[in-house]
Amino acid sequence: MALRSGIQKNYGRLLSSSTFWSKRQVFSSSSFLLGTNSFNVTSYNNNKNSTSLNSIAFFSTTTSKDDEDEDVTATHFRDGKPTLEYVTKQMPRKFSNMRNELIIKLAAEGIFGAVVEQVVRNIMVVDRIEYEEAKVVFEEIRKKNHELQWYHVLPYHVGLAGTATISLGSIPLIFWCDTVKYFNDKYVTMEVPQPSELDTWLEVGSWSWSWMEPVIGELSFLLLCMQLGRSQLSNMGFKPYNNFSKDLRAKQIIKLYPQYDSLILTDYTNAVKYYSSGRVNKNKILEKKNKIL
Repeated sequence: MALRSGIQKNYGRLLSSSTFWSKRQVFSSSSFLLGTNSFNVTSYNNNKNSTSLNSIAFFSTTTSKDDEDEDVTATHFRDGKPTLEYVTKQMPRKFSNMRNELIIKLAAEGIFGAVVEQVVRNIMVVDRIEYEEAKVVFEEIRKKNHELQWYHVLPYHVGLAGTATISLGSIPLIFWCDTVKYFNDKYVTMEVPQPSELDTWLEVGSWSWSWMEPVIGELSFLLLCMQLGRSQLSNMGFKPYNNFSKDLRAKQIIKLYPQYDSLILTDYTNAVKYYSSGRVNKNKILEKKNKIL
């Protein structure tokens, strides 16, 4: 109750504004976020921060008498510290224990567990099923999203393998005498110093650096220019590959599951990391699925 009261106080000014009340007549508090699509997706994309804030305000804010009673709330604290009774009754221990308002707020802040909980509750509303059944449906969405990720992450695998090969290969090409001589004979044809001048790996590096320095310097400058160009593309509104792949994957998931809220699915796909896909306990999911069937 205290968490809910805190949200109401933080957004009290927004709730009391005329803009909020005019919009509240249009949007249903029970379907705005956890229900089906009920608002313009383009306007959301153009003003995401505003919509994220409104998504907290538009949801049901009905409070009980105890929530509004300052004296009752004050009894939950002693000497500025919460009492055991209050913490035991009110402290949510996981996302499934939290109220809708808090889930919406945490999801808007990008907390991954709250984003997942948002999807589960949207499934409950749309399919009219209980929480455990909704978790089974969510697991199917998670698996499908993970399958689509493989294609999008492939360029990162190639880039990682290439950079690892170049970085590790540069060491023997600069400091190992046999490798340096072989590379020189095949590609450089520079005069080989006297054996006395190649006694140590540092002397070998001094010789090889005469042709390795321009190559490494040019590659470094090229990467710097590419990084600057990428930032300019972002400033002009063009999406780098990472954002492009997220948007494409979100569209694919929405196409596969059109019955669920497109914004909630988009938030979920954007929040999933490539190697942290929101996996839940597989054994528990299978056990719950068998019970349902």
